[in-house]
Amino acid sequence: MADGFSQIQQNHTMTPHIPHTEPIATLSSFKTLKDTDVLQLVMHYRTTTYPLDPIPSAVLQSISEQPA
Repeated sequence: MADGFSQIQQNHTMTPHIPHTEPIATLSSFKTLKDTDVLQLVMHYRTTTYPLDPIPSAVLQSISEQPA
């Protein structure tokens, strides 16, 4: 009985095999953003917060509104 449980436990904890696939798309270039571009993005996205966010979006927006 102990051997059967051990076998089930080992099978249960194994990670599934995920085949390697080539990426569908690649990025070949990046556009340089200006400060105003970033500010526009920050100020116009919806304010949502996730517990792992380094800074809540509402706080980021409020400090971005302050003049430099």
